[in-house]
Amino acid sequence: MNRGNGMKTMSMRTNKKKLRQEVFRAGYRAGFRAGYRRARRVKARKQAISISMFFYRLYRSGKWV
Repeated sequence: MNRGNGMKTMSMRTNKKKLRQEVFRAGYRAGFRAGYRRARRVKARKQAISISMFFYRLYRSGKWV
């Protein structure tokens, strides 16, 4: 994944698809963990916070990853 220049990668068609795939996979994993957290609340709280922070940072930066 290309961290430094997010906008440049977005303009390229092949990378766009790959990026979307990565984001989808990350979102899927996060959703899975969120469901898992409901099962064991106390244990995975820190993990859930880190996930939410990850997505928050993602959206704030405006470039996926």
